[in-house]
Amino acid sequence: MTGSGSEDGYSEDRVALRWPVVLLLVGLPVLGVVVPPGVGLPLLVIWFCFPCIWVLRCWPVGLRLDAGGVHSGGVTRPARRTGRRPLPAFQGSAVFTAPWESVRAVEVVTDTARLRDLRSLSGSVPGPGSRRWRQPFETDVRLGVLTAPFMRAALVLQVDLDAVTAPPIRPGVGSQKTMLSSTWVVPTRHPDQLRAALVRLRPGAARP
Repeated sequence: MTGSGSEDGYSEDRVALRWPVVLLLVGLPVLGVVVPPGVGLPLLVIWFCFPCIWVLRCWPVGLRLDAGGVHSGGVTRPARRTGRRPLPAFQGSAVFTAPWESVRAVEVVTDTARLRDLRSLSGSVPGPGSRRWRQPFETDVRLGVLTAPFMRAALVLQVDLDAVTAPPIRPGVGSQKTMLSSTWVVPTRHPDQLRAALVRLRPGAARP
C-alpha cells in the first residue's frame, strides 16, 4: 500500500503491519499442526503470545497529515470506537493529534541504529530489538510512541505536551505506569513520500 498524498494532506494506513509479522501469524500455526506435538504446542504458545498480539497492536495504526497537524494511531476507526479507552499495550487504536504549532521538531528516521533506540522507548509489548522480552509489563509505557516490530522507517515528533490532544488510556497492568511522551513515534512504509509531504504541509518548512 502506497502513501496517499495531495496538496491538502497525506495518509497511510496499516503503517505498523509489516510482512514478517503476517508471515509469522500464518506460518507458525501451520508448523504447529504438521510437526510432532512436543514441538507443535510450544510453537502455538509462541504464536499466541507474540504474532497474535503484534497484529492486534499494529493493525489499527495509521498516519494522517493535513493543514491542522499530524494525526497518528487509529485514524481509520469509526468515531464511536476511537472514544474507547484501550489498554496501554494497544494505544495504537486511539488517536493522537499534534497541531503544527505543538511540533517543535520533526524528522523521518530510517537509520537502523536509531530505529532500534526508538523501539526501546516503548515497554508495553516486546518485539524484535526490544530490551524488555522478560519483563514487558514492569516498565513504564510512553503514550504516543507507536513503535512496531520490524519497522524500517518512522516519523518522529518532538511535541509540546500542553498543545497536543492525547486520548484517554486505561491504567497500566500491575506496577506498569503510563506517561505521555514528548517524543511521538509512528512507523511509515514510505519515508520519501512522507518527507515530501512534510515539506508541503508543515508551515514554515523549507522548500527545495
